[in-house]
Amino acid sequence: PNLGEAVGIVEVADQAKDGLVVEEVQRGYRIGEQLVRPAQVRVGKLRS
Repeated sequence: PNLGEAVGIVEVADQAKDGLVVEEVQRGYRIGEQLVRPAQVRVGKLRS
């Protein structure tokens, strides 16, 4: 499920972190199973 909204990219040196959430900018909220607000996150991108 899509629980995060990508709001930025962070360069990472570790290939294992490429494409993964590396930082939460703003917390998301759910009420039961319903998503009220997705978390705003930054995603890792492998340094070239």
